[in-house]
Amino acid sequence: MKSGMNLQDSFLNQVRREATEVQILLTNGTLLRGMVKGFDNFTLILNTRNGRQNLVYKHAIAQIVSARAMRNDDDTPKDQDAEQSVSEKSEVAVTEPPSSPSPEKQQPPPVAAVKAKAAPAKETFNSLDLSKIKLAQAEPTEVPSK
Repeated sequence: MKSGMNLQDSFLNQVRREATEVQILLTNGTLLRGMVKGFDNFTLILNTRNGRQNLVYKHAIAQIVSARAMRNDDDTPKDQDAEQSVSEKSEVAVTEPPSSPSPEKQQPPPVAAVKAKAAPAKETFNSLDLSKIKLAQAEPTEVPSK
């Protein structure tokens, strides 16, 4: 699995590539069946058997069930070899004596020497500044009675 791809994207991409039929249970109880044509961060396109395309919002999806079992890329021998070599390296690192002086002798850097990184400014969804707007007091209006 690619490091930039999450589990949801990996699953959807696999059923899309393999043209596997899926059942999508929506939060309102509706069950949709079809094949995933494509998806993005917020929606997915589902092709149904009768030729219709459904644009489904991901926030409305409760569950996606695949007709076939999905393969797990984490079980490949390549990954097992990598895990084994990592564990061997960690054993070696534990048995070797430390090459640097002991932690008691090391002094932390002075506070003035440590520069705090400013957090990057978050970009807001709606960048309109409405703080300077003054609202006029609404006057009561009479509603005509019937």
